[in-house]
Amino acid sequence: MNNSFRMHWGDLAYRDIGRPGNLTLVFIHAMSFHQDIWTDVISHMPSRLRIVTYDQRGHGESNVPALPYSLDDYADDAIQLLDHLELRACCLVGISFGGLVAQRVAELRPDLVGRMVLSNTAMKIGVREDWMASANAARAEGFSREKVEAFFPELFSEAFCQTSLRYEELLERRVQMSVEGYIGCCQAIGNADFSENARTHPTQPALVIGSDNDVITPPDIVEDLAASLPNGQFKMIESAGHLPCVDKHMEFADLIVSFLDLPFEVHAASTGLGASSLGIR
Repeated sequence: MNNSFRMHWGDLAYRDIGRPGNLTLVFIHAMSFHQDIWTDVISHMPSRLRIVTYDQRGHGESNVPALPYSLDDYADDAIQLLDHLELRACCLVGISFGGLVAQRVAELRPDLVGRMVLSNTAMKIGVREDWMASANAARAEGFSREKVEAFFPELFSEAFCQTSLRYEELLERRVQMSVEGYIGCCQAIGNADFSENARTHPTQPALVIGSDNDVITPPDIVEDLAASLPNGQFKMIESAGHLPCVDKHMEFADLIVSFLDLPFEVHAASTGLGASSLGIR
């Protein structure tokens, strides 16, 4: 069940699992999805962790504030939530747009961030003109199942699209995405650019994950991000698209556990997220 944190623009939906004082991982989801995108990864994380997930503004069960949005708006939302939960030196785990948010939070409030996992993200994602065109198309046409489904092979592996029980769930949630929330993300991503800001790149240890079949943030630009970070390391997940936290969740969890140098153990079933073996290779 989601908790709710009251922001000046409305309610931010979040979940907080685990004991205060434990090492805390804060998961920041990709554009057009929601915090449940992390469910399978979290089910493979060690039980000693405290886990926080949330729906970014305009997504899931969080409210949709008035446009426009900037990357700093999303970062400020995360900062306010972390301050509300009295978290410091946590590990931010951000994928795609969530990775941009994580980078900005680490710049603005380094006291909140001890480490980062940045997956399938970059210093800059795409070009502003394309994002504005996507925003205009969403406003004019909305989201149909056919339009969304045609895009899924860029996000997930072929095996996932053909066989996963989660495929329909994620597709349906994506079709129901708020058009205003989508447009706000397009605005924020289109104007986000860390490439000219090398002197302010976060210095926290960072695991940077890429996927070999990612056409949205290809491995070379993800690796460039890792190289730009003073304490960045790059790892590749094979046979995965743009969101390996879904279709390669065990490998994704393994990388996080190794990066944090944690004992390999099963996540507690009492979290309500399920439990299974880590499958460490």
